[in-house]
Amino acid sequence: MIGSKEFVIKHVFKNFNNLTLYKIHWSPVQTHYGVEWQIGCVLNSAYVKIGLKKLKSNLLFNMDTEIIQTILMPNGGSRKITKSYRFLQCAEDVVWVFDARSQRKDFLKVKDLNITCQVVIKNFFEKLISFDESMIEFSDVVLMVDGEKFYLNKKFLAYHSSYFNCLLFGNFSESEKSIIELKDIDKDDFQNYLELIYGEALVNDQTVDGILNLANFFDSKTANRRCEEFLINRSELEFTEKFKLAVKYKLEKLKEICLPKLTTVQDIRSVIPEDLTEFDVSVWNVLLLKALDL
Repeated sequence: MIGSKEFVIKHVFKNFNNLTLYKIHWSPVQTHYGVEWQIGCVLNSAYVKIGLKKLKSNLLFNMDTEIIQTILMPNGGSRKITKSYRFLQCAEDVVWVFDARSQRKDFLKVKDLNITCQVVIKNFFEKLISFDESMIEFSDVVLMVDGEKFYLNKKFLAYHSSYFNCLLFGNFSESEKSIIELKDIDKDDFQNYLELIYGEALVNDQTVDGILNLANFFDSKTANRRCEEFLINRSELEFTEKFKLAVKYKLEKLKEICLPKLTTVQDIRSVIPEDLTEFDVSVWNVLLLKALDL
């Protein structure tokens, strides 16, 4: 815990109305409290988003923050939006504070977009559970992830994941090793995944994609179900973002909830990925039928 600290970051996006659509534009990097920050904006056919990014760092603490974003509006006034957000240690992290659909046309008239972000850091705090050497007496396997050692229990991992059940108790050479390296896995995502299955953490909008990615890879049904329940009941993500996650991770309940909300051509365009192969034929068929009905 610390007393509140704060800083202000400002930027003017010149010729905003001529910026490339569907591309995130970033301000120059500014450093505050040992961390690099940028203001970002994106304009597409459906909405305008303005946010704040914390770049990757060696920060050993998560941060609870309150972000007060002030935007000079097209009508000459200003709009102030406040959002609470938890930035995760080490990882690059983005929070979209301002998200407007109805005012998109007004923003197309703006030449220079002036944005100020006041960031109040309320708390620094460490991981909810430590899986370091302090857990060695309760562990019987060490997983090496992205250069970091996690001291864990084989049976607990196997109970929550068919992947780990096969890896640790199957006919693989790894089952005999005391230290096993897991490649191409982000250590922060793995920490969040472990905290979830250990019952110490709730899913949030910042961690859900990374946890789902690992839950899918590890075939971890409990983690997958809890992520889908969060997206259905508590997430503040746009329904278009939820739909993309539903398709990506085959979350059928979530997909069925999101589909009826795709009611405009702009909605449909906004969910189409850059890599068209991310959607299978069945998804394209559904989107095509919806587009024909509009």
